[in-house]
Amino acid sequence: MPAILGIASVLLGLVLILADEHVSRAVWRRAEEPEAGSTSVRMLGLILFVAGGVALITWQP
Repeated sequence: MPAILGIASVLLGLVLILADEHVSRAVWRRAEEPEAGSTSVRMLGLILFVAGGVALITWQP
């Protein structure tokens, strides 16, 4: 189970990193600065990507 969560976290983080502007436009439609939303989505993606990688590294069957 931890391996599945780690892989899901890595994949979700990668998607958020690569599609930060699209996710930002969909979530924060009325934001004054579109870059602020895309930066927060990118940071969330980085956090999930690193956390998923650490979970996969520390997982032992």
